[in-house]
Amino acid sequence: MRFPLLPMWKVDSITELTPEILEEKGIKQKKVADDIGISPATMHEICKGTRKVEATEYFGICKSLGVSLDFFRDRMEKKEMMA
Repeated sequence: MRFPLLPMWKVDSITELTPEILEEKGIKQKKVADDIGISPATMHEICKGTRKVEATEYFGICKSLGVSLDFFRDRMEKKEMMA
């Protein structure tokens, strides 16, 4: 069963911010991939922005990182305000 893709703000913010958050929390891409049931290669593609994120993957990434569903949007808005 396929789930819808996320709105573009979530795709942009997750692509830009996931590597940053992983580093801050000391978490490897492989751990997140294992947590949400995708391959490490797929997680790498998500982080690089070469693959769109499905809704279930987004929810899983947020859960694995211990952040709210609004975390990426809120963090992106803060970055844009500081620019």
